[in-house]
Amino acid sequence: MELGIMADAFRDRSWEKACKSAAKLGLTAIEPVTGGHGGKAHCIATEMIKDKAEVKKFKSTVEKYSLRISGFSCHSNPLHPDESISNKYIADIKASMQLASELEVPIIILFAGLPGAGPGASYPNWITHPWPPELSRAYVWQWDEVIIPFWTKMASEARKLGVRFGFEMEPGDSVFNTESMLKLHNTIGMPEIACNLDPGHLFYQGMDLEETIRRLGDLIVHTHIKDAKIEQSIVNYTGFLDPKHFELIKERSWNYATVGYGHDMGFWKKFASTLRLVGYDGVLSLENENTNVSPNEGLQKSVEFMKKVAFFEDIGKQWWEDFK
Repeated sequence: MELGIMADAFRDRSWEKACKSAAKLGLTAIEPVTGGHGGKAHCIATEMIKDKAEVKKFKSTVEKYSLRISGFSCHSNPLHPDESISNKYIADIKASMQLASELEVPIIILFAGLPGAGPGASYPNWITHPWPPELSRAYVWQWDEVIIPFWTKMASEARKLGVRFGFEMEPGDSVFNTESMLKLHNTIGMPEIACNLDPGHLFYQGMDLEETIRRLGDLIVHTHIKDAKIEQSIVNYTGFLDPKHFELIKERSWNYATVGYGHDMGFWKKFASTLRLVGYDGVLSLENENTNVSPNEGLQKSVEFMKKVAFFEDIGKQWWEDFK
């Protein structure tokens, strides 16, 4: 395994300084944001793809600090019912795919997106209940008429370019849990439809991460490392789903946390062990979203913590092999 970082953590500095900062922390991979909701502080794919010299400079900076790009982050809603919005996001994704192909970056990390509840809708609609019956019909329409056709076409384009999609499961998106991730992959039936596993979004859904990893198996092509602290005294009377703004820390049922401050080292060691069990030995990319600590301190503590958790050497020959 290797430790990396989502470069949005360094959006206050240049690409050169971001790479230098990552290397100074002892990280070996970096995940630039190339479009969508992210800050685009270091790379706007729709512009960079037109400038070969800039692409070359971008790559050489990564190599200068002995890093590699683990994937391009391009989180957005390409299925937004307002085409003036979705078309911009789709352009970001397609430009990121082209740039990834040129730079031999294997993964585009993103959301599947969320359509409206039917033709003519103005806003996305996250359907989480089958009643009244129009909700069930709208849910089927979303998948059959929008989600599957769109990503089938995009997966075909990705195959031509030699890249894969790592879908991040998050509430508010059509792919928000293990079941919906598997539904997208199995329905389309192409390896380009894969998963970026971010446990931070699964804690507050009450999901078992070991079970999730086992069920997803080799669909996991990238991981984000993000923790969340469950505020059980609030969950007891509100449940997990919580639309209150992130700044209302004391009122929320859960909050993102520095790694190790939501779930202890015992959990994270099992997390790493189960990843390796299913064959994942890739990047653990730190996504620095902290609630009540400075970004710098949160990042420092997260790196120190994960260095004690991750496996950095190949498994090699096992003791039992001499007794076969």
